[in-house]
Amino acid sequence: MELILVKEEVSSSSFFMENRQQRMRVIMQILNAQVISSQEQLTRALAMQGYEVTQATLSRDLRELRAEKKV
Repeated sequence: MELILVKEEVSSSSFFMENRQQRMRVIMQILNAQVISSQEQLTRALAMQGYEVTQATLSRDLRELRAEKKV
């Protein structure tokens, strides 16, 4: 008898949605654990966690999370 791995198909939109939700959780963890003074610094922190994002994507994520810069 031969065992085979049956790969379940996942639509690309659900993959990106899960990845986005995961990335947003990581953003919240970073913001709660570190003092971040710029989007560039946050981009580097995300990259260290394995998330390469554009400035536009990060801006969108921060807007959705309602993250604000403290003065």
